[in-house]
Amino acid sequence: MNATKSGIDKNKLNLQNGNIPYITRSKINNGINFFISIKQNKKYNKDKGNVIIIGLDTQTCFYQENDFYTGQNVQILSSKKLNKKIAMFLIPLIKKQIKKLNWGGNGATLSRLNRMKILLPIDEQGAPNWIYMERFIENIEQKKINELLIWVNQTQQQENQEDEKRQSTKQI
Repeated sequence: MNATKSGIDKNKLNLQNGNIPYITRSKINNGINFFISIKQNKKYNKDKGNVIIIGLDTQTCFYQENDFYTGQNVQILSSKKLNKKIAMFLIPLIKKQIKKLNWGGNGATLSRLNRMKILLPIDEQGAPNWIYMERFIENIEQKKINELLIWVNQTQQQENQEDEKRQSTKQI
């Protein structure tokens, strides 16, 4: 886990419209506050995407797919193995841990976050089982898609039956 490279004070940004997300600690809209231009002060570094972001004083946690700029008090969790599906597996586990933290003396500092333990499924070698995590999320997604398809089919059948009833009453 690393602190953000950018840590830009929002008031010092070039607020010209652009397509680079400016990430805050808000739990709304995956932390995206607005989009800014790539033309920023050279001392500000853009953070790489495909990371999990943890807002320190808000105890928020979300996935950021794209490269971004951010403010202060944001920690970044990255891994070569991370992708969106694995992040969706990890985020609820991280949220459960950071709920223990709060404002004041027990806030989410980098050292406290680094000391936290998250139980993960492991493979035969005792390493995190990234494949299992990814497939677990894929299975949940597929279940939801199947439920949606069933609902769409049922709704369509009901509409067809109602149309048939209307047609038969018009003919009488």
